Order: sequence, then C-alpha cells, then structure tokens
Amino acid sequence: MNSSVISDVIDGHDTANLVESIIKLEWNQFQQTNNEGGRASCQGNWPMFHQMRASQFMTWPEELLRSYRSDLQEADRVGRNLVTEKYGRMMQSTYPQDFRESQRLAGRHHNSSGVVGA
Repeated sequence: MNSSVISDVIDGHDTANLVESIIKLEWNQFQQTNNEGGRASCQGNWPMFHQMRASQFMTWPEELLRSYRSDLQEADRVGRNLVTEKYGRMMQSTYPQDFRESQRLAGRHHNSSGVVGA
C-alpha cells in the first residue's frame, strides 16, 4: 500500500470520528430543546437523526468540522444550546409573529434551557 492510500485511510477514519463526535454533541443539545407542544417525536429517533446529520457532515471539509465541533463544545461550556437557537432563527421566517412575541418576552425572562417564559 502506498503512503497516499494509507494517508487517505487515516484521514477518513479521523473525519468519521470527528463527524461522530459532532453528531453526539448535537444530539445532546437536541434532547434539551423544548417545543411549544412538548417533545417532538423526532427527538426520540436516534437512528434517523444520526443518518440525516452524518449525510450532511460527511460532505464538509475537515477544517469546518473541527470549527463546528469547537463551537458546540464552547456552547456547552457556557450554557448555550445551538440547536435551540437554530430553531429560534427558523421560527423568525416560519412564524414571524410568534417570533416577535418570543423576542419581546426574552427581554423579561430567559431561562438556561433556551425556552422563553414570562
């Protein structure tokens, strides 16, 4: 086996481990994300979550993967939930009035779980 092939195998293994670590970090944050109506059914479907996230992350360059993993780790360290924040931003375009109300309420009270309350 030539050194280029060996390097590709090692790099592929490292990338797969990096992707797995990101998926686990996201899954843990996803488990802490609260929906208006309670837990979403997809929050209990690890196989589907894993497959969907892996298919996305396997296309990313390693530098981007490392950066995102670092962002997730830092978010955990300081008590932020990037998954909850992502859904909040998505809500801005899908439910603009509810989003504005949640932003108004956020000025009064914001708890560590990412759920806005009065």
